[in-house]
Amino acid sequence: MIDLAENNLQRTALTALAQRAAAFGDGLKTLAEQFAMRTNLLKTAIDDNQAAMIAVINKLSAQMTLRELQAQGSFDHTLANIYQNVALVAVIFLTLIVVIGALIARSIILPLKEIMAAMHAVVSEKYDQPIQGTQARDEIGEMARGVAVFRENAIAKRKAEDELRASKDRAEKALEDLREAQQNLIAAEKLAALGGLVAGVAHEVNNPIGISLTVASSFARRCDEFAKEVGSGPLRRSRLDEFLEGGRDAANQLVTNLQRAGELVQSFKQVAVDRSHADRRPFDLRESTDQIVASLRPVLKKSQITLSVDVPPGISMDSYPGSYGQVLTNLFLNSVVHAFPDGRGGSVLVEARQVRDDVDIFVSDDGVGMSDEIQRRAFDPFFTTRRGEGGTGLGLHIIFNLVTQQLGGRLAFESRPGWGTRFRITLPRVAPGESLPEEAAQ
Repeated sequence: MIDLAENNLQRTALTALAQRAAAFGDGLKTLAEQFAMRTNLLKTAIDDNQAAMIAVINKLSAQMTLRELQAQGSFDHTLANIYQNVALVAVIFLTLIVVIGALIARSIILPLKEIMAAMHAVVSEKYDQPIQGTQARDEIGEMARGVAVFRENAIAKRKAEDELRASKDRAEKALEDLREAQQNLIAAEKLAALGGLVAGVAHEVNNPIGISLTVASSFARRCDEFAKEVGSGPLRRSRLDEFLEGGRDAANQLVTNLQRAGELVQSFKQVAVDRSHADRRPFDLRESTDQIVASLRPVLKKSQITLSVDVPPGISMDSYPGSYGQVLTNLFLNSVVHAFPDGRGGSVLVEARQVRDDVDIFVSDDGVGMSDEIQRRAFDPFFTTRRGEGGTGLGLHIIFNLVTQQLGGRLAFESRPGWGTRFRITLPRVAPGESLPEEAAQ
C-alpha cells in the first residue's frame, strides 16, 4: 500500500497506520495470551470449586438424608399419633352421632307412630282417639295438624253421608208415599168414574122401571075394578074387550120398558166389569164404544154437549176394554170440564180408522183449546188448571200411562186457542204381551 502512495504525506500516514496496526496486533496477541492464562486459571479455580462444592454437596446430601430419615420417623410417629387421635375423635363423634341420631329418630319415630295410629283410627272411623303433637311448631306438628284436619273432614264427610243417607231414605219414603198417593188418586179417579157410572145406571134404568111401575100399578088398579065389576053382576062384552085391550097394552109397555131396562143394565154391567177389572179379552171396537157412550148419557143430559160416534163396525181388538173405556171416558170428561167451561155448548166427535194392524182413534172437540204452556205440561202428573175446583191433574196422566203402557200405543194431540183440541190414539189391534188363544177369542 505504501508503494501505491503518490506523495510523502500519504506514505508517512500509511507508515504510521501500519505501525499502529502492528501495535494493535501485538496488543491483541498479548490480550489473547492473557485471556488464555486467565481461562486456565479460571478453569483450575472452577475445578477446585467444583470439587469442593461436590464435597460440600455430598456432605449436605448425607446430612439431608440423615435428617430426612429422622424427619420421616418423626413424621411417621406424629402421623400415627394423629391417626390415633383422629380415630378416637371419629369414634367419639360417631358415638355422639349415633346417640343423637337415635334420640332424633326416637323423637321423630314416636310422633310418626302416633300420627300413623291416629290415621289408622280415622280410617277405621274411630274419631274419639286424640291426636298427639298438634301443638308442636315443627314438621311433625304440621303433620299432626294435617291429620287433625283430615279427621275433621272425615267426621264432616261421615256426617254429610249420614245426612245424605237420611235424606235419601226420606226421599225414597216420600217417593213411595207419593207413588202410593198417586195410586190412591188413580184408584179414586176410577172409583169416581164407576160412581158416575152407577149414578148413570140408576138414572137411565129409573125411567123404564118407573114407567113399568106406573103401568103395573095402573093395571093392578084396573084389575081390582074389573074384579068388582065381575062380582057385582053380569059383565058386558064391550067392557071385557076394553079390559083385555088395556091389559094387552099394559103388558106390551111392561115388556118394552123392562127389556129396555135389562139392555141398559147389561150394557152398563159390561162397562162396569171392564172398568173394575184389567182383564184382556177380544172385543168389537164399535160395540165397546157404544157401551161407553151409553154410560156417558147422564153427563150428556146435564150439559149442552153433543157426542157423535163414527166408528166402523167389524174392528176386532185383542186388548183391554176396561182401559180403553177409561181412556175414552177420561178424554170425554176432560173435554166437558176444560174444553167447555161454564156450561157452554159444543160437540165432541169420536172417530176410528183401521190402518193395517193398528187403529187410529180420534177424540175431537170444538172447545176453547189449550195455550202453549198448558200443552207443554198437559201430561204431567198433578198438573191442573182447576185445582181449586176439585181437579187432581191426573186425568191426562192416567190416559197417557194407559195408552203407552198397558195398551201399547201412542198418544198425541194438537190444540189451538179458539179452535179446539184433537187427541190421536194409535192402538195395536193386538195389545203387546201374551195374546189370547184362538178358542178364547172365538
